[in-house]
Amino acid sequence: METAPLKKRLSGELLHVISGSGYIFACRIFGAGVAFLTQVLLARWMGAEELGRYVLAYSWLMMLAVIPVSGQIGAAMRFIGQGISDDNPGYVRGFIRYATVFVLIGSVATALMGGAFFIGFQGPSGSTQMLYLAAMIGVPAMALIKLNCGMANAFSRFSLSFLPNNVFRPLLYLAGLLAVWLWLGELNAESAMWIHLAALVLIVTPLIIYFHRSTRKELNQKQPVYEVSLWTNTAMSMLFLGIFTNYFAEIMVITTGFFVPDAELGIYNAALRLALLTKFGLFAIDAFNAPSLTRHYRRNEHEKLVRAVRLATILRILSALIPFITFVLVGEFVLGLFGTEFKAGHTVLIILGAAYLPVSAVGPAVLMLNVSGFHTQALKSSLFAMVLWLVIAPPMVSTFGIVGAATSGLITLTAWSAALWYSVRRYLSINTLAFLSRN
Repeated sequence: METAPLKKRLSGELLHVISGSGYIFACRIFGAGVAFLTQVLLARWMGAEELGRYVLAYSWLMMLAVIPVSGQIGAAMRFIGQGISDDNPGYVRGFIRYATVFVLIGSVATALMGGAFFIGFQGPSGSTQMLYLAAMIGVPAMALIKLNCGMANAFSRFSLSFLPNNVFRPLLYLAGLLAVWLWLGELNAESAMWIHLAALVLIVTPLIIYFHRSTRKELNQKQPVYEVSLWTNTAMSMLFLGIFTNYFAEIMVITTGFFVPDAELGIYNAALRLALLTKFGLFAIDAFNAPSLTRHYRRNEHEKLVRAVRLATILRILSALIPFITFVLVGEFVLGLFGTEFKAGHTVLIILGAAYLPVSAVGPAVLMLNVSGFHTQALKSSLFAMVLWLVIAPPMVSTFGIVGAATSGLITLTAWSAALWYSVRRYLSINTLAFLSRN
């Protein structure tokens, strides 16, 4: 008697998740398309060696920017969601103020230390100094963009969360590159990084103003409530987890850059950026489901929680299979758009695409552990994976070059996924691999 209503409800929930995730995925894929076009143009205008210099500096910018912000984004999803679910706007206002000050101070301090290292201690050439100077100045701007977009996601304000960083920023960057190329007729790594810095500055200021003004109205000017000790402890424990989860690609680029020439690193980076298109779909599904999963857990709605997790897992697997098959069939042609020399990265692209299949199969495991307060288990899984990468990557890259780097990534992400699956099943009693089961 209840089978038909149940199927209808499940179909409705699935369509709701698909439509919401589809909007986020569209933002990510549009930005990825613009970024792909930008990478192609940079590769053709600068060559593989100069592109390798740029992507290494850009990877450092991204890594340093997430150090002060990564844990705060995970904490925002948990504590803003908690405040909204508990109808406590003062708690939400307090966390927003706290996180903004924390990230601002932390990102400036990180940028100063990074600048001292790259520009002072290493004593590089003048052009490299300018490259890393621009990258370090961009660290606070990138950190604040990510924080405000992450907090907007906790409010289920998906346009504000994804349009500024995933659509407007790459468009502004591409427009700046085209303008400079048409004006000067040439580009190098330094000029490309300064143009990117300009795009960051143009995005971060209106984003901060609009987010804080709009949330101030939504929260009805309630007096802020603070739990600084709890927020800080939680954010710090989520810090490494967030870095590994969201920026393992940059870790791979930086590690690989120690062992291969700039030209080979440029080829590896092109293949990696294509493989990361798989991650966009996974991210979109998790981002859309995050507020509802937080709400179901806070309200102890276990049946709804399990159903939402399994629906998300089905979509994650499909979203990872489609790009992987595409990489196998037409990956060499797509890499050839960067230039003939980039076709050598086809094997790397296939291996990296396969690395995200086990990640997709374990469902929104990191998200579930974060919102349920078991983030330390996700942290342990990430630390295990990071140690594994540091052990196997250097000898693999030294011996097999960028193919060894890609294979190390496949092994690391598979082991990480297995550890996450075990933690979710043990601590939350949810077997994400049983997504086809009714029980």
